[in-house]
Amino acid sequence: MTLNHLIYRLSRTVGAHHVVRYLARDHPRIFMYHRITEYAHPGAIDQASLRQHMRLIRQHFNPVPLPELIDAHNRGETIPHAVAVTFDDGYRDFYDLAMPVLREEGIPATLFVTTGFADGNLWLWPDKLRYCFECTREPKLELPGYETTLDTATARYRAWECLADQCLLVGNDEKHQLIEQVADALNVGLPVTPPERYAGMSWDDIRVASAEGVDLGSHTVSHPTLTSLPMQDVAYELESSKERISAETGQAVRGFCYPNGKPGDFDRATKAAIRDAGYDFAVAAYPGLRPLDDLWAIRRYSASANLAVFEKALFGFTYVGMKGALHMGGKSY
Repeated sequence: MTLNHLIYRLSRTVGAHHVVRYLARDHPRIFMYHRITEYAHPGAIDQASLRQHMRLIRQHFNPVPLPELIDAHNRGETIPHAVAVTFDDGYRDFYDLAMPVLREEGIPATLFVTTGFADGNLWLWPDKLRYCFECTREPKLELPGYETTLDTATARYRAWECLADQCLLVGNDEKHQLIEQVADALNVGLPVTPPERYAGMSWDDIRVASAEGVDLGSHTVSHPTLTSLPMQDVAYELESSKERISAETGQAVRGFCYPNGKPGDFDRATKAAIRDAGYDFAVAAYPGLRPLDDLWAIRRYSASANLAVFEKALFGFTYVGMKGALHMGGKSY
């Protein structure tokens, strides 16, 4: 147990989380989820943990649809203790496992849909990479400048994490070339369409979600790094995905979600293109002290499978820590 975690646990026993909750009452928490699993395993958020998260939000906070939170901000209003829940990509497990929990707990959510994934035309690159490590029988991986053993499940997971991090730092062509190199080196054939465990929601699923009140946003057509694309391709990813979601569901699409969502994944040109495509806001994938200051890069917390880490973000400990670091001359958010 780390010292930071020990301090957090001790503070909870004396009721400090209620004090911190009050101090952070005007700081909106926007949470980002991706996949939900049926059973617990390392690094994954399972359905039971998601239910625990949603109950904490319902019991202690004010769950608000993301567009409603943004509309209030645009009017100069603050919603106390506001929490917004978002899901990226549009995996089938959102429909099978997350929606029942959201329905039972009465929590609104925004789903950012990758339309090519819903069309069945592609599967997402992190899954392709992970599939290679799950299916290989090779005892090690050798690539130029990188070599590792794959003798345990933990070793394979760490290799996947390492190369996935590398993929986030390169352009789209380099990323796909790297995945092909890994597949060849591990003697794994990649199916054209995703296996069931990596499947996306169908448009029928998405229409059901929309009819139940799930807010829909765009996550592009093919999940590329936008800053690596020519601007005409950026416009296609933004406009085609937005039009497709509206055509399939009848729901107006207001929000956009950057693939990867880190600071290097968008710039002034992509923000301008998003505005030109008719969106009202865009979300990033890292937190900040003032998450709504830039509506074209709204800050979000990554929901953690570790309950203590999730609670720190939810109750405001993370916010207070960021604020303290700023006052001490640390990084500005």
